[in-house]
Formats: sequence, C-alpha cells, structure tokens
Amino acid sequence: ALEDALSFIEQQNRMRAASVEKLRGILTTIRAQVEELQGEQEDWKASNGKMAEELEEVTKNNADLQAQLRTASKTSSDLRRDMETLNGTVTTMEVDLNNTEFRRDALEDLMSRGRAPTKAEIADFEDTVERMEETRRVLEREKMDTE
Repeated sequence: ALEDALSFIEQQNRMRAASVEKLRGILTTIRAQVEELQGEQEDWKASNGKMAEELEEVTKNNADLQAQLRTASKTSSDLRRDMETLNGTVTTMEVDLNNTEFRRDALEDLMSRGRAPTKAEIADFEDTVERMEETRRVLEREKMDTE
C-alpha cells in the first residue's frame, strides 16, 4: 500500500510538473505577445505624434491661408473703391470736356460773327479749362498711387 501511495504521489508530481511546464510555455507565449503589443503601442504613439505634428502644420497653413484671403478681400475692396473713384473722376472729366467743347464752340461762333466774347464768357471758359486740368492732375496722382 505504501508503494501504491508512493507511485500515486510520483504520478501526481509528474502530472503537476507537466502542468507547470505547460503553464511556463503559456506564460512565455503571453510575455512574447505583451512585448509585441508594447512594440505596437510605441509605434502607435510615434505615429500619433507625427499625425499631431502634421495636424498642427495643417492648422498653421489654414490660418495663413485665411489671413491671405482676408488681405486679398481687403485689396479687392480697395481696388473696387479706387475704380469707383476713378470712374467718377473720368465721368467728371468727360462732362468738363463736353462743357469746354460747347463753350469753345460758342466762343468761336461769337467770334465768327464778329462779336468778341465778354470777360465773363472768357473767365467761364478758363474756369472750365482749369477744372479739366485739375481733374487730369488728380487722375495722374491716382494712377501713380495705383501703380
């Protein structure tokens, strides 16, 4: 009976030893998987860091583009306003030119009939010519400002 008990204990020890070896193998496999997962985690951290840098760069570029758009919009508004001013100046000059031509024709007509123009008519004509000259100077200044 003692031998049977001893044989049973040895058999139990062998089974336990086999189980321990099997558990050691499982533990080794689990450790290898943990190391692999830790490596993947480090790769993800590096990848996320790179994506965060790229996102920061994209955000900066977006802010730069928005600033450029605001500048372009302001420039466009300024140019539109300048064009409206210039169109007004050109219209004024066209009116003055028509008035000058009308007054010149009227003065020539008077002189062709032998009547000299009055001082008021001459002064009116000279005023109109002076306004045209001033308008021309304004256009020249605006042209230089625009350039």
